[in-house]
Amino acid sequence: MGRRSCRLGVPSGCGGDGGSDRPDARAGEAEVRKVLEEALDAVYEGDGARACSLYTDSYRREMVKENQAGESDVAPRGASCEEQVKDFAPILRRFVPDPSR
Repeated sequence: MGRRSCRLGVPSGCGGDGGSDRPDARAGEAEVRKVLEEALDAVYEGDGARACSLYTDSYRREMVKENQAGESDVAPRGASCEEQVKDFAPILRRFVPDPSR
């Protein structure tokens, strides 16, 4: 799942050697997958409160800071994580089909 999974604030399944021979490794992966799916759904729907509640504090701060730097034409604008998610949703929907279909 990678670093971003861990940044979403899901401690289980993050870190370690990544070996799947541990009994809890698969459960941790399922938890991470569930949180990622929920976060992506929230972003797609523009639900900033829900999406941002799934991110760690440090990731929210990083995301806002990087997007406010405005180095991309598609970087969302806004003073908060919630505002940026709401701003990004229409951009995302232009490129990604509705995941519920």
